[in-house]
Amino acid sequence: MTTDWDEMARAKLVRVLGATEGEIVFARTLAKMGKRQLRAADDVYRFAQVLKSDSPVIAAIGSMLALSAVIRGADPASFDRTTV
Repeated sequence: MTTDWDEMARAKLVRVLGATEGEIVFARTLAKMGKRQLRAADDVYRFAQVLKSDSPVIAAIGSMLALSAVIRGADPASFDRTTV
């Protein structure tokens, strides 16, 4: 089974923030990361870490996404926190 990493992150943001705000936060976070898309669980984990530096509600979404990414194979130990 293939995971659509972008859709996983986008869906969680849209479900909580609504379509417009969710898409804005998704695009803004990808831009902060210097990425055009999320290609792996580690990308989603890094995306989540960037979200966690935002407002409390968005940070909570980041925490949920980080857990989802780890469950799907992300390795938090290899994450360089200086790149957030």
